[in-house]
Amino acid sequence: MTYKIAIRKPNKIHEIEVWRQSDKTFKVILSWGSGYILVEDEPEIPASYSAMEGIDVNIAFDPIDGSFQNAYARYTFSENISKDEQELILKIYEDSMYEGLEALGWEHMESECWFYGNLDITELE
Repeated sequence: MTYKIAIRKPNKIHEIEVWRQSDKTFKVILSWGSGYILVEDEPEIPASYSAMEGIDVNIAFDPIDGSFQNAYARYTFSENISKDEQELILKIYEDSMYEGLEALGWEHMESECWFYGNLDITELE
């Protein structure tokens, strides 16, 4: 059986990607206005879940698919990345995302996907 986990509006979803190259790090932080994930097993919301603190759905539920809408992106860079290099990273990320960054020697280290607020769980056929 497949289940859909969605946030109730007006809450947010924050997706965080961490990239590393040697001693340099940058993060892509996407804030989504709405969205959902699909999971195979019936999800159990932990008793400790706090709508204010949210939950990393990648860890808690092992999603098989999902869809998000209305993104706003922010980027953070470690202090040892020059402004010129930041501009190059952003251009490559916007043009070719993962493939371009990996071609430049960047390694995708981690992805988090945080849902905040009340969650709706729907069983799908």
